[in-house]
Amino acid sequence: MRALGGGTMCADTIVRMDRWRSAHTPRADEAPSTADFRRRAELLDVVTEIASRTTARRDLGEALEAIVRRTRELTGSDMAYIALNTAEETFIRYSHGVRTPEYRTIRMPLGYGVLGRAATGRATVVTEDYLLDGTITHLHDIDEIVRGEGVRAILGVPMTLHGVVHGALLVADRSPRRYPEEVVDTVSVLARHTSAALAGARRLEEVGAALARLHEDRDTHLERILDLQDVLEIDARLLESITAPAAGPAAYARAVADLVGCRVDVLDADAEPLAQGAPGRGADEDPAPLPRVPLEHAIRTARATGHPVVDQGITVACALSGDEHLGTLLVHDALPVPLLPRIQRIAVFLTMLLLMVRVRTDDHHRHQRALLDALIGAGAVPGGLRGAVEALELPRRGAQVLAVEDGTGDPSTALEVLRACLESAREGEAPRGIVAPHQGHACAVVPGRGAPRDGRDGAAEIAAEVIAAGRERGVAMNVGVSGRCTDREQLAAGHRDAARALASLAALGAWGRTAHGDQLGAVGLVLEAVRADPRARSPLDGIAPLIADDAGRGGDLTRTAWVFAESGGNVARTARRLFVHPNTVRQRLERIGRVLGPDWREPSRFLDLHLGLRAWAIAHADRPQEGAATPPDRTVAAVDGPGGAP
Repeated sequence: MRALGGGTMCADTIVRMDRWRSAHTPRADEAPSTADFRRRAELLDVVTEIASRTTARRDLGEALEAIVRRTRELTGSDMAYIALNTAEETFIRYSHGVRTPEYRTIRMPLGYGVLGRAATGRATVVTEDYLLDGTITHLHDIDEIVRGEGVRAILGVPMTLHGVVHGALLVADRSPRRYPEEVVDTVSVLARHTSAALAGARRLEEVGAALARLHEDRDTHLERILDLQDVLEIDARLLESITAPAAGPAAYARAVADLVGCRVDVLDADAEPLAQGAPGRGADEDPAPLPRVPLEHAIRTARATGHPVVDQGITVACALSGDEHLGTLLVHDALPVPLLPRIQRIAVFLTMLLLMVRVRTDDHHRHQRALLDALIGAGAVPGGLRGAVEALELPRRGAQVLAVEDGTGDPSTALEVLRACLESAREGEAPRGIVAPHQGHACAVVPGRGAPRDGRDGAAEIAAEVIAAGRERGVAMNVGVSGRCTDREQLAAGHRDAARALASLAALGAWGRTAHGDQLGAVGLVLEAVRADPRARSPLDGIAPLIADDAGRGGDLTRTAWVFAESGGNVARTARRLFVHPNTVRQRLERIGRVLGPDWREPSRFLDLHLGLRAWAIAHADRPQEGAATPPDRTVAAVDGPGGAP
């Protein structure tokens, strides 16, 4: 606790990162290209490099030189540069690709040109042809320098953090250019992280200068010196917990617990547990769970004020990015008021961690989508994904395709549930499948575990988990499952089977169910067509009188007719499968004839009825057979073969 007991924190020490996920989250109908996938990976590398350089306290000039170089590479621009602000003007300090010394040393009053307007921090500024743009406030001397450099198009993004404008990050081209949205997004992300690096560097400079001043009078200020050294040590410890290879909420919680000397909990934005930590415990030693304390009011107060709150013996601090609440830190001790600024400082590192986790999660989801599209799509596998495809060992292990939907037309909920089920492996274990949105539904490729024991491997188990998880949320999920596939061509066909199973269930109005697309046969094709054209006749129309009779009388004629048809019209086999006497089957067949008409077993009509009965069975596959303890093994059973006449 002594390490937390020093002086107050300056506002400049608080490093925040703005929200940008929405600008980078693909719509469900968008498929990322290989170039987009590569650009996102490179952007993540640059963001990680900025954080790493900040953590290692390397020379700031080297870091900023690297940023302008990588910005130019990522955006494909002719040049990139960073401008820093003074009280009344901004000036180019770091650049890459600039040819003339006059341009390299431009100083611009705030509010003039693209550079001066971006440096005010108000908004991103862009022009396709600077010298011809009448919306820009021009300065004659600067225009001559721009003309000499040959610059036409310019994009400038403010570098703003915690209300402080540090300057601007700009890219420029020597030909007219309309900067696409992804370029603007890339420069915006890099500008925000550059602001964090500048703020961190200034923080270290301030503390270092204070230490130097205090060392001149060390007898008088020894305690203050130790406090400032503690600040640096705490920062270094927390930065390591959020940027090291094993970084994550668990590592952060353990580091904070050791710093404050008591139990801590990390919650997500919905107050659900993310991680716990206790002093002196290792990575594989989770503290015992504590009873949940109602802290909703304390969390709302801490979020609204931006300051920690002590409630019921627990100190509550929120991780905030602008107006967005990312998570909450709970320290299980009523800390005194002088320590609360330190706790808020620690919560700022939680903000940084959760934003970095979001970046990595988004990048992981993009990679999963690109990999899934490569597995079940047509065409050659992109070079960057070949290793991942080969690692699946499809010829040896096999795989199955799952398709999931909830009937809303928006795959986001189904995608969230499917990801949660497949990525619920324990720490250190690989997820159980590759998950991404595809053609309007959530889709997964689930690698097998070698030779299948029952022809289906683990997909049926996952389908049951998805349906149960959806039921817990109050959402009825349907799952379509393919057969076992051993190459990409079979996976593409398997996806068509799984999607056809979804269409069949939806056409029947059946929800919260599983269907195996490779077993549907002709009925799957018919139901798929019905879903595509709701005006088409349903195969259930022919057996509607049977279904109505069962509903009115509480009978089981429809199931009897289905088992009879699946048994090849054999009464004895039907009786065995229904666990009833053959005479009971004959009596039911007579009643079916009275409901459907005496010609119901004529070959031409019976074929249509059999198709309808198979469709009915898909929607009622989980209803037990009469007298049986468990439901039938197959959604749609194959006909056992020709049988005797009744």
